[in-house]
Amino acid sequence: MVRGGTPLLNPPPQTPIAPDDLLIVISRDDDTAWPADCAELVEKAAMASGPSTPARPERVLLLGWNRRAPLIVDQLRRRARPGSAVDVVADGGEVTVRQVSEADAHGGTDLTLTLHHGDVTRPETLRRLDVHSYDSVIVLGQDPAAEQPSDDPDNRTLVTLLLLRQLEEAAGRELPVVTELIDDRNRALAPIGPGADVIISGKLIGLLMAQISQNRHLAAVFEELFSADGTGVRLRPATDYVLPGCETSFATVVAAARHRGECAIGYRSHDDSSTSPGYGVRINPPKAERRRWTVEDEVVVVGKD
Repeated sequence: MVRGGTPLLNPPPQTPIAPDDLLIVISRDDDTAWPADCAELVEKAAMASGPSTPARPERVLLLGWNRRAPLIVDQLRRRARPGSAVDVVADGGEVTVRQVSEADAHGGTDLTLTLHHGDVTRPETLRRLDVHSYDSVIVLGQDPAAEQPSDDPDNRTLVTLLLLRQLEEAAGRELPVVTELIDDRNRALAPIGPGADVIISGKLIGLLMAQISQNRHLAAVFEELFSADGTGVRLRPATDYVLPGCETSFATVVAAARHRGECAIGYRSHDDSSTSPGYGVRINPPKAERRRWTVEDEVVVVGKD
């Protein structure tokens, strides 16, 4: 909810609601949300009672470097577990070396940042890397050159994605790739695998601005959600909330998340993770929806690490 202009995401259940407070709801439109009592849909016997799956150190491979890279590293560092690492592969330009050094000097000890010199558009560069040993791969393109505005800034990114796709096919294993594209028209050209995600920076900003233009209070909500230190959207193993192999309602998942101090807003089905357009993600499903939850399914929650 929003109180006095300040968003309170995932407040404690006992938090009183004042008459001038605003509720934050997920809905397709203003007239598609209504209150309802879903207590009868909750099956307590299906809830998991064990501890949450502990977070572990992560290894991230960052291919390329641009003016947004220091911000990405800073956000990764704020959530990093001890022993985490980010390996950067980029050209050895003076600006890149200085920015990587500054990003490393301003951080703590939980995350190690290492720069490896190399051209990410050359096959031999990526073949030298054990890309499948990383938990995630981030591909960043070059910043648009002011002196050459006609050059497509996504060209190098598309070549890097093609090389990664070839490595996937050769190994028969998916790579968890996240790619930043500048031009939405290049999305159809991106050679990505089923486990990859594409972020169109300009499109994302446009969607945020459209939402905020309809309701100015959402600006503070998005700022909280996208902050590494704040309450954000997380993917948790479904087995943290319900027993594996058990068929139960989404209302049961919501109730189990509430007991853990989180708010469940959807799930990601592993069986449908390679199928477009949703790739297994369901946001705000009906509370009465029943399904069999597997050990590979994930729950989308609003909460803190």
